Amino acid sequence: MVFITIAFLILTLIPVIGVDVYGARRWIKIGPLTFQPSEFAKLTAIFYLAAVLDNKKDDVQDFYKGVLPPLMLLVLIGIFVLLENDFSTTMLIFFVGFILFFLSGVRLITLLMLTFAGVLGAVGMIFLAPYRIKRLEVLFNPWVDPFGSGWQSIQSMKCFSLGGLWGRGLGESTQKYSALPKGYNDYIFSVIVEESGVVTGILMIVMYFAIALLGINIAKRCKSRFSFLTAGGISSLMFIQAVLNIGVAAGIFPSTGIPLPLVSAGGTSLILFLFSVGVLINISNLSARCDLNED
Repeated sequence: MVFITIAFLILTLIPVIGVDVYGARRWIKIGPLTFQPSEFAKLTAIFYLAAVLDNKKDDVQDFYKGVLPPLMLLVLIGIFVLLENDFSTTMLIFFVGFILFFLSGVRLITLLMLTFAGVLGAVGMIFLAPYRIKRLEVLFNPWVDPFGSGWQSIQSMKCFSLGGLWGRGLGESTQKYSALPKGYNDYIFSVIVEESGVVTGILMIVMYFAIALLGINIAKRCKSRFSFLTAGGISSLMFIQAVLNIGVAAGIFPSTGIPLPLVSAGGTSLILFLFSVGVLINISNLSARCDLNED
């Protein structure tokens, strides 16, 4: 999985193969099909870290033996994703990786060092790209650039205003047709709230919390360390990505381009999370069978 993922990430960077959309080269087009390798990179990172940290369970307290080797490959994957101009996915991969290091029992001092390095790296990447600084500015005041960087945030807020408590009715959104860019993907939550109301938006948030709690419960029941780390990584990925997407729609986070799991349009993301849910269910079934055998 690691070699295949890295190969596809490299192919994405080749101009004749990778597809450039709005200055980001994140897609590969093969005939009528288009897919996004960086989406698969998320799951590859989880499986790889779970496998390596499982094998190195006696060395996770040692930074050079247990942490540094998988960390280097994680950084390599992150660099390729960042070269596609996909800062948000890069940070998401690192964040989920950090959680897996934590779950594997890495020392606190090592986690603090990784946190410090991650914050420095994120700040450096933000200041290397002027448009990222602009996104931070409009986060606090979108009216600084209402027809440019602040447009999406303002239109998203308008969805919440128009939708009110119960919404305007299914299919009745006016924002999704022209005012709100990518209302079918990055800002799908805003469109849902406009059509179905804040009550439905809150219900969706509760459902993502429920999925995360179910995933944590599955991980807790795992007899295998690999299954425990895999379930924990998948649950973390789905929950964090949902929080980021909803946070962007609500104006809490700067625009990221992260899709809402199992809801946003986009075949690659949908396949990734359907597969991830299937893995969680399989891990749960295996744990249940182990419990029955013990009884």
